[in-house]
Amino acid sequence: MKRPAFDSKRGAASVLMILLLVLLVFFGVLSLVTAATDLRLADRRARANQAYYLADSQAARLLARIGEACRQDEFLQAGPDRRLELLAALLEKEPHVRAYDIASEDARLQVKAVTGLDGRDEQGMDLELEIVAEPGDPLSCRIIARRWSWWKKPFDYQAEPGGVWEG
Repeated sequence: MKRPAFDSKRGAASVLMILLLVLLVFFGVLSLVTAATDLRLADRRARANQAYYLADSQAARLLARIGEACRQDEFLQAGPDRRLELLAALLEKEPHVRAYDIASEDARLQVKAVTGLDGRDEQGMDLELEIVAEPGDPLSCRIIARRWSWWKKPFDYQAEPGGVWEG
């Protein structure tokens, strides 16, 4: 007895192989796209980490420079007004300091400084320091960090192309 033509299973294996091949290509392309996106995100995160640690090291360098200045005889022998002038002159010379404010209260000086990265005002460190120094005693000079925080310019959703979904 002869079988009907529509019951033939001659091409079923070929169709399954082609379907399997198409699925493999699809998932291969999907994995490549995912890997490329992960790489872009990792690069972006690496740049953000690099910027953070660069700003942190610049703030630490500023703290060290202030500490050196506070332990010098000229600073220790000076009155409150002269101390303000010396610190203001030091902060004016620093290329990374974007803004600062110095206040004097008894034997304490309060320094607020905003640092930024070279040529970019998009991110940096915000410092608030308290300096206590007894006249004539370099060992009495203490610098207390009241605030040491990272700041970053807010993301502008209207101005940036692609919004938050880009890369």
